Amino acid sequence: MNTFLWWANVCARVHDRYQSFFPPDVRYVFDHAKRAVSTFPVADGVYYGVDYGSRPAADADLSWYRNIPVPTSYMATGTQGDFFGGYDHSAEAGFVHWADHRISPGKKQWTWGNDEFGYAWDRELTDADGPYVELMAGVYTDNQPDFSFLMPYETKTFSQYWYPIQRIGPAHAANLDGAVSLAVRDGVARVSVAVTTHRPSATVLLVAGEEVLWQLTTDLAPGRPLVVEGVPVPQGVEASGLSLSVWASGHELVSHRLAHFEAGEAPQPALEPPCLSTSRRTRSFT
Repeated sequence: MNTFLWWANVCARVHDRYQSFFPPDVRYVFDHAKRAVSTFPVADGVYYGVDYGSRPAADADLSWYRNIPVPTSYMATGTQGDFFGGYDHSAEAGFVHWADHRISPGKKQWTWGNDEFGYAWDRELTDADGPYVELMAGVYTDNQPDFSFLMPYETKTFSQYWYPIQRIGPAHAANLDGAVSLAVRDGVARVSVAVTTHRPSATVLLVAGEEVLWQLTTDLAPGRPLVVEGVPVPQGVEASGLSLSVWASGHELVSHRLAHFEAGEAPQPALEPPCLSTSRRTRSFT
């Protein structure tokens, strides 16, 4: 039997307008070996020696590279989502990683930090690309170094997928057919869809309960995202009850329902096992 650890390490060039995204049910992230835990995306305490709890919420959001001043890892925990990724708000482009979370639960970001110490490492480890983050995807584990096991003659197989997105912003839901985002503010919605293959006459629906609030039938294709601003949301309709779905050829491609996920009780950091006593008894054998 052997142990192994397998993570794909995808790097992305970053700046003040680069944002990583996890599934919306991620409310806590762990350090390596689960030694420390933080709320996510907004950190409300001390993490890696930084007192995020004393900052305004916008400056304590760990999804933004600009807010992390020191070398920092965080790994998602407790999610039922199959995707994560990163988005460059200046370029209006990013990528989605998708994999079955029951096999590939690992979702991680690492950064050298947005400060002089991190910049020095960025200069050493890139040619002229400047700062970067590592968005890592792990199989059979959600933490490092939490090893998996391989028995003699055993074979383990898995699949992971990456694809580009444009203009839609950070994805709120994604699968192999596409990604969507849905934002509601001041009584209007922003509906965004990106697909991974050509979908002629696709239908996009915004629904509240059983009521269709808005729909559009259009051709969708990779590289041609659908972004619709200013979709009216009737007064009295709760944003948390809205659902966005995309249909083609008689079946649903991808969907997202706005929901508020309670943080719940924080998971506890791992503790080192107690040291063995040096005065333990010994037994002699003849």
